[in-house]
Amino acid sequence: MKSIAIVAFTYLFLGSPLTCKDFYSGTFELDSVDKTTHKIIRTEKKQIEVLETVGLETEFDIKWLDECNYILFNRHVIKGFDDPYVKNDTLYNQISQLDEHSCKVTSWFKGSTKTECKMVKVK
Repeated sequence: MKSIAIVAFTYLFLGSPLTCKDFYSGTFELDSVDKTTHKIIRTEKKQIEVLETVGLETEFDIKWLDECNYILFNRHVIKGFDDPYVKNDTLYNQISQLDEHSCKVTSWFKGSTKTECKMVKVK
């Protein structure tokens, strides 16, 4: 009986770890490898990234390949000026190391080096 109370307390007050599906939609903050914070607003089929420091908003289509892997493609600028050196190719992403608030996202373009960032679920 005591162990059930401990499990219930842990679940109710400390929260349970998130699953990959908790990152399918919502608002997130991503700490990028270039030391900027991206606000991400995601629905099941679209992702908007806001980089407030430079006034840039971009939109992507999103496709889930399996529970924890997805691609971002069809990138276009909604607001601001785009960096001419940004690739407009498909960006592959993998979610891992989930806890009660965040996850690690590993991202790469085909033929490029993988990068790792922390993404926090805001709401």
